[in-house]
Amino acid sequence: MSIISPTTKTKAGAKAAKAAKAMATRPRILASGTRVAVPTVKFAAKARKPLVKRRARRRADRLGKAARKFGEVVVEYGPTAAYELGLAEPPKEKRTAPRVVAGVVIGATAVYFLEPEQGPERRKKVAELVA
Repeated sequence: MSIISPTTKTKAGAKAAKAAKAMATRPRILASGTRVAVPTVKFAAKARKPLVKRRARRRADRLGKAARKFGEVVVEYGPTAAYELGLAEPPKEKRTAPRVVAGVVIGATAVYFLEPEQGPERRKKVAELVA
């Protein structure tokens, strides 16, 4: 089933034949047609502009996604690859045990002295011992 009905097709064909006959008999019509063609081309360019913009935006979006993915891969695996290839030295391992012990001591002291029920008494005792 065609979108255009047979009647419409027949009318369009007749009009095209009539226009072709007119152009063949009067060449000046063709020259006036070029004057009409310039605004038509301008209109076509304006009508196509949103389509071109949309395509460019989609391409830029795809490029941005690819660049973001590449950046994520570099951030994730870059340091490891640099260490393996010998381009950079891996950082020295830090000793964590002393830091953990210091944190535990500070936390226990804070709980011991800042406890709501017996904290003030303990602070007084320590202040008497120190002074």
